[in-house]
Amino acid sequence: MKKIEKVLGFIAIIIILAAAKFWLKTDLLFFRLLAGSGFGYALARAYTGFAGSVNRAYRTGSTKLMRTLMFMFFITAVLMTAFLFGKDPASYNLWIKPINIGLMLGGFLFGFGMSISVCCASGVLTDLPQALPRAFTTLVFFMFGVFIGFPIQNTASWVQDSWFSSYIGYRTMGGVFLPDLFQGDGFEGYLGGLIALGALCLLFTILSH
Repeated sequence: MKKIEKVLGFIAIIIILAAAKFWLKTDLLFFRLLAGSGFGYALARAYTGFAGSVNRAYRTGSTKLMRTLMFMFFITAVLMTAFLFGKDPASYNLWIKPINIGLMLGGFLFGFGMSISVCCASGVLTDLPQALPRAFTTLVFFMFGVFIGFPIQNTASWVQDSWFSSYIGYRTMGGVFLPDLFQGDGFEGYLGGLIALGALCLLFTILSH
């Protein structure tokens, strides 16, 4: 990257933040802009994408990114456990989604599409500056998928009805919330859920090695 590009980048950031401070209607929106900018910068600098971990392993033989993501998942789970422990999970409207053929079909479609385009949703945003035609094409079809898929998601029984459920009284949708499965651990199931998730992350890390 040329020095002038770095200077122009910093100038653009300053202008955007200054304009947002005056134009955005609430402080919450400004805070979200700051958080999103920081997250985007971190992703771009680290060249981190979720689909990218699998693509990099297949194309280069390196599983370092895959192992890094497993570590990130576990650390995030630890932080969320500390945040949720002792509180009513229902008050946070957690995304506990059904497990069914819709999930499996969506996973395959997403996996094939992101393998072909070499990026996922976060990867599209990090790839736009350096691989514009491919990333922009992916972004367009990503939006098509959202607008076509959401009506089906909201109405189809094979997407709404779950094969498995860990329901314990405060959710209406099916799916598995790991702490539900370990209610006898003395920590409202969070310790058992955290250990189970840690074991899965460790297993994938060992397999990636």
